[in-house]
Amino acid sequence: MADHELPLPPSPDDPAPDSPVRRWLLGCGCGCAVLLALLAFGLIFLGKKLWGPGVQLPSDHLLREDSVAAVQLDSPTSSAEARTFLVEAFRAVMIAQLAQLDEDEASSQDIEQILAGLEDMESAGAGFGPSSFTLVLAPGGPSADELSMAFAMNLENGAPLMRFGLEYLGLAGSTEHERDGKVAYEFDGGEATIKTSTTVNGIQTSEEIQLAEELDVSFFVGFVHDTAIFSDSKELLLDTLVATDFEETPGAPPASPLRRELADLRSDWLLAAAMVDHPLLDPADVLAADLLDTDLDLGWTEVPFGAARLGIGVDGRDLNLRIEVDGLDPGDVGQVAAGFEELAAVRRDQLEAHGLDLAHEVLAGETSLLVQVGLPDLRTWLETKATEGIQELEVPPVPPTDPAEPIDPESADEG
Repeated sequence: MADHELPLPPSPDDPAPDSPVRRWLLGCGCGCAVLLALLAFGLIFLGKKLWGPGVQLPSDHLLREDSVAAVQLDSPTSSAEARTFLVEAFRAVMIAQLAQLDEDEASSQDIEQILAGLEDMESAGAGFGPSSFTLVLAPGGPSADELSMAFAMNLENGAPLMRFGLEYLGLAGSTEHERDGKVAYEFDGGEATIKTSTTVNGIQTSEEIQLAEELDVSFFVGFVHDTAIFSDSKELLLDTLVATDFEETPGAPPASPLRRELADLRSDWLLAAAMVDHPLLDPADVLAADLLDTDLDLGWTEVPFGAARLGIGVDGRDLNLRIEVDGLDPGDVGQVAAGFEELAAVRRDQLEAHGLDLAHEVLAGETSLLVQVGLPDLRTWLETKATEGIQELEVPPVPPTDPAEPIDPESADEG
């Protein structure tokens, strides 16, 4: 009898049989969830890699034993005071450049878009400014009679994105020079443009405003991880790329007399610069290049010296400069002091013509010299110049049409 018992009907509490369709839908759902999680993780990882600081070489590693002159800018955006000052200076320069454009080079709408971008520049650029900048002059270029230049700039964030843009977009098709696995890209000219974008009804359009004709410039670009290094000499750049390359962490910086000269200035000044006496270095070209063809006697810049240091800093709304020269011959100190006095007088007259004041003091020691220069309330002057420039660029607004006022068809046809 037991062999012929009928099966009992399923209990309501028993689970429903798992159909193939249900298993397929469940598998697809789990797979999509995993794919979305991986995609989100990938986007977060990619965003962090591109928008983060990346792996950067300390920019002062460009200093070498034979470096003749160097300019060092450390964390210019870490101070709100310095950041605001730099933004005001950049804004005033850009507005002055825009004022020189004619209608064929930029329309009033283009200019208004650029001005709007300049107004938001300080907040939009927060976190993406330069964290350090180093420029050096050193021998090692194509000519034994000239010094070559190299500079590196690190960013607070976005360095990998900048490298991607330069290496795969801006430098695509450039001539490549390679040594020991490092590549120097050659840039042999281009056009200076400003890119603008406009969004109308959700559609974004871009336009380039040409600011200059073909640039007669040639330089070389290379990368040490996410740090871009620029130079006017292929040889100097390749030497620098090979010497400063590292695998995981940068090694000790190269020894350099200029590093010692810059050490104290870097802790107290926004921008620090130093130079040592060298046969190929012309201090007159550094101090007064625009006055070389005048009657001003610059022979005092040719006297031998040990080292010279320059510090530039922001104090409230003022800009201050400090120049130190040591290693002078006692008989040359008076001549150099008189030269600085004359140079300061010429600069004061030039600045007064633009509404700026210059205060200076020259203190002479036995074999050294200290020059202190101040530009009081320079930030106010920059703000005023920017405001005046905007007023010159301002386009009179079109008076709004009153909807209640009927439009004359004849005048509409004439328009």
